[in-house]
Amino acid sequence: MTAARDALYRLWKPGDSAGYIRSEIPVFESPHYRGERYESFVPDTLDLAERARLAVDALTEVADPQADYEVYFHVRFRSNPPMMGHDWVCTSMRPKFEQAVSLMRMMCGSEENTH
Repeated sequence: MTAARDALYRLWKPGDSAGYIRSEIPVFESPHYRGERYESFVPDTLDLAERARLAVDALTEVADPQADYEVYFHVRFRSNPPMMGHDWVCTSMRPKFEQAVSLMRMMCGSEENTH
């Protein structure tokens, strides 16, 4: 990490703006996926939709609402109390999480943590 970036990172406080390139989010509409949903009795096998629902829960719960929903990158379980923190690497992780959450929502239909 460069000294300038390190200094900016230390100045940031929870609730401060993340400083995005665009000040306004462009309008975007998700495409409508054709098909139908139905419930059925099937053999007791791996339920991919249920695993996708669990993935949505995990991927959306690790975001920090006080840091504009940035993903925690560092976790320290051996400290007392355990700690989670952010780093400049977090900004490269967020698009990966957003893509995965979108795909998991398509699989299971979950609307958990849509905010």
